[in-house]
Amino acid sequence: VVLSGPVGEYRPLLDHLLVSPDWHLASVTNQGFLFRHGPGLPPRALEKTFQFGSDQETAHYLAQIAAYYEAIRRTGDARACLERAVKLAPENNSVLSHAANFAVAQRRWQDALAYSRRALEKNPNLGHAKLVQALALLETGETEQAEKIIDDVLLESPNDPYTLFLSARIRRTLNDYSGEAASLEKLVTNAQKAGVSPVDCQIYLAQAYAKQGLAEAPV
Repeated sequence: VVLSGPVGEYRPLLDHLLVSPDWHLASVTNQGFLFRHGPGLPPRALEKTFQFGSDQETAHYLAQIAAYYEAIRRTGDARACLERAVKLAPENNSVLSHAANFAVAQRRWQDALAYSRRALEKNPNLGHAKLVQALALLETGETEQAEKIIDDVLLESPNDPYTLFLSARIRRTLNDYSGEAASLEKLVTNAQKAGVSPVDCQIYLAQAYAKQGLAEAPV
């Protein structure tokens, strides 16, 4: 079984295969996972001297495989790969983005801020780095700064689900329940158009209405 691409698209299957006695993880690469039927030993981590072409190519590989190590909870291997990747390519935006993602996954908010800021210094238009920064600012109590950044991202991606949900979280923290409701309303509408159940967002939306003293949605 080969699993490749964004882990979120096959997370349940990955979790099942990891604990199944009928399969074993045979290989992890910068593209994903290979499982083989039957028993077997887990793959060894990359050697500290691993090299893949130039330093830039090696850094890319290390940053990418780190995300897959983190997905299977090999946190130490992921951290070692990212630390070397950053040393090899300290100004590379892709490497910095992977490092920021890992910091978020580990709830190391100051590191997430540092990596996202370095990425934005190189390219101020990186939407993903802005989202990481907004989340890290929210988690560290800098909510007004997070709001400014999320508003900037919404101008470029007004219908992105994650951006809208983070916007709702930020506005709720600021007690801006009208703004929270506006973000959640758009999430519900977009989910309904896509044929996806919006029930989770509707629960949060009902709470936002209640905070405003509204018994039903305003017309």
